[in-house]
Amino acid sequence: MKILILSATQQEVKPLAGKLKLKNQPEPYFGRYMYENHSIDVIITGIGSISTAYMLMKFVTSEVYDFVIQVGIAGSYNKKLHIGSVVQVLSEQFADYGVEDQNKFVTLFEEGICSPDKLPYSGGKLVNPVSFDSGIIKDIPYVSGITVNCVSGSNETISLYRNKYEPDIESMEGAAFFYICLMENIPFLELRGISNFVEERNRKLWDVELAVNSSNEALFETLAKIC
Repeated sequence: MKILILSATQQEVKPLAGKLKLKNQPEPYFGRYMYENHSIDVIITGIGSISTAYMLMKFVTSEVYDFVIQVGIAGSYNKKLHIGSVVQVLSEQFADYGVEDQNKFVTLFEEGICSPDKLPYSGGKLVNPVSFDSGIIKDIPYVSGITVNCVSGSNETISLYRNKYEPDIESMEGAAFFYICLMENIPFLELRGISNFVEERNRKLWDVELAVNSSNEALFETLAKIC
């Protein structure tokens, strides 16, 4: 099996890389590893949708992968998710994909500019069609995600997104990852460790290290089951 793992930053995948056998590292952002008899490519995309889309397309159009996994951290809107917990994202939406109409935000789907059911969308959402209920990672809760270009840190923005999308988590890359995997018809999985709650910005309340360690541990356990 050949698997591609991508992360926005080196920090978010560092614990996993330490558990894999490095074959070669042609570029600072790309390493080829082995796990058991399986090939694992790990790429660092950079933060945000544009860099994620570019790097992912660069690899999936030049190599054939059996599975693609995105791992990283996320902020949670859902207070039932504690900091350090790990989630698998079932659906994604581009939260700021729309227009402002005076004091109201309207999505491009609501505006009638884009079809909510044209590939890769389903009801205006990007939905992972792969079911993991077979016991591979059934203990990791499903969540819905939104993807933003600017991390939410004001009550006004947070309230808008919470009421508009009812998301569980927020990241800066997930929807771009979903979009490309759906368009290229590649099985995929997004794993996120919760580093903070989405609230007025206060980095003192974040625990990035715990979120990274938790998500990487879950990823390694997932690799052990699917390989």
